[in-house]
Amino acid sequence: MVKKLKFYKNFKISSTHKKSILLVGNFDGLHLGHQKLFNLAKKYKKKFKLKIGVITFEPMPKMYFNKNLKNFRISNIHQKIKILEKLDIDFLITKKFNKHILKIAMKDEIPKNILNRKKRGFTPPLINWLNNSLSDLESHYLSEKKIKEKVM
Repeated sequence: MVKKLKFYKNFKISSTHKKSILLVGNFDGLHLGHQKLFNLAKKYKKKFKLKIGVITFEPMPKMYFNKNLKNFRISNIHQKIKILEKLDIDFLITKKFNKHILKIAMKDEIPKNILNRKKRGFTPPLINWLNNSLSDLESHYLSEKKIKEKVM
């Protein structure tokens, strides 16, 4: 008989699920790498009498970064729960993927002054371009002679 797993929408989990084995990923379908990971987790579950939990994100990070991907999934959340129940997973945490999660994940990779700075626009370096790589075009199209030709 397949037992029902506990479903959480945040990290406020019951005390029975604390100090568990946690697997983090999309787990959208179940390829060989996933199967190996779940089998290893099951061995540790049995050996150390632990629970197994899965953390997954919604939307999938790939969909978060590429807004054109509206439904880049093999399985929906209900299908995912059924798969995880068959694998004897004890609980599932589905967390919204957003900038906050991204900042947590990148905190050791990106300097704090960049990670925590306010959002700002991009100002193209026009002066630099006009003085260097675009100077020939500028003098050709914006010369006094060309402007007079166009106006007259």
